[in-house]
Amino acid sequence: MVGLANAVPAVLAMFTGELGGRKTILFTGHVWMTIFQLAVGFCAYYGYNVALFIAIILFIVAYHFTQGPMAWVYVAEVAVDQAFGLITAGIYAIILLFSFTMPYLITNLDASGTFFLFGLLTFCGLIYIGIFLKETKGKTDREKKALFSPVNSTAHLTDAKPQDKGKAAEEENK
Repeated sequence: MVGLANAVPAVLAMFTGELGGRKTILFTGHVWMTIFQLAVGFCAYYGYNVALFIAIILFIVAYHFTQGPMAWVYVAEVAVDQAFGLITAGIYAIILLFSFTMPYLITNLDASGTFFLFGLLTFCGLIYIGIFLKETKGKTDREKKALFSPVNSTAHLTDAKPQDKGKAAEEENK
């Protein structure tokens, strides 16, 4: 069941990623992930094991339809290569931090407290997305890269196709 919850949405997300804007998909995903993490915390606290399992499955599905693939797509669209490397290192550092702190959180906060904390952190991510992320749908590659870049730092980027560059050079030489 968990394997299907991981695999099916991940495959379907390849097709649904174009339905909405990147920011909209990330925002909506964070809404659902916050709800499901809080539901996991609630169910763990009250011992509702079947509901707990369902909430975990729903969280996994929400993650794989939204945050899982879309965060990487969004970063690749808006970040220049050097920034993409730093962002990737930051993402893996956070994953490492969660890996090391999870046993301590479960021990000290119990499962319910840990998922209430994760729900709170995901809600903070939701607010961050709502305030700071910019929509990329319908923008050219150059416009996407310029969203978070200092002025004129994307001057080396172009939307022209190689054959268009050749035509422009020929016209300049005339």
